[in-house]
Amino acid sequence: MEKLTIEYYNEFKTRTAKIEHKLWSYYYPVHAADGDVYVEHLDDNLLFFKKNGHWDALLPPIGNVNKNSLKECFEYLHELNQNEKGAIYNCTGSEIDMVGYENYSMSVECYDYIYRKDEQLQIAGGKFNPIRNHISYFKKHYNYVVSPYTADDYNDCVRLFNGWKENKQNSTNLAEEHAAELFSNLCLLSDMFGITVKIDDRIVGFSIGGMLSETEAICILRKADREYKGLS
Repeated sequence: MEKLTIEYYNEFKTRTAKIEHKLWSYYYPVHAADGDVYVEHLDDNLLFFKKNGHWDALLPPIGNVNKNSLKECFEYLHELNQNEKGAIYNCTGSEIDMVGYENYSMSVECYDYIYRKDEQLQIAGGKFNPIRNHISYFKKHYNYVVSPYTADDYNDCVRLFNGWKENKQNSTNLAEEHAAELFSNLCLLSDMFGITVKIDDRIVGFSIGGMLSETEAICILRKADREYKGLS
């Protein structure tokens, strides 16, 4: 196994091109931004692994998914974990049918981070009162500019990210080199996008994400300088 890097992007994209209705987990930059993801070729498939106490596969085999390839993935996890079981995340219904529902468990994570576009645009109703108040305060007290991310923003975004990471006392699993790699390669991936917030020509916030489909997008990384009230 070796660490996943941006160099696997083209192979990943080719292998997943025929998959319809992809889950967010099939968005490559999500994994490329994580410094703890490893990759391995097993027969005709590409596998993504991460160790969370023990090794698990982040996706079903990428390439030719069938009952045999899933079995081989489980056997490889069993070997990695020294005869302990590992899990395959983000399986679809057809893949669950192959392994059997008795071997399946469901876990929904980060549900509170799923947003509807129309709600975010309107921010209407009582539950959005705190957000509207933050926005009003920020717009009233700061002379800000919101702009698309460009290559010229690279150094300031990495500076802001690393400063946030230090304040968090390294509790994040995003390694500096992988965050930097994500910024530096952002303009190379056509389905990614980014915005920055600047005050006095200094970046104080940014958001980076990409399009999952024509109607769905994902935010991979966003950070803000909390000295500016209403921004975060």
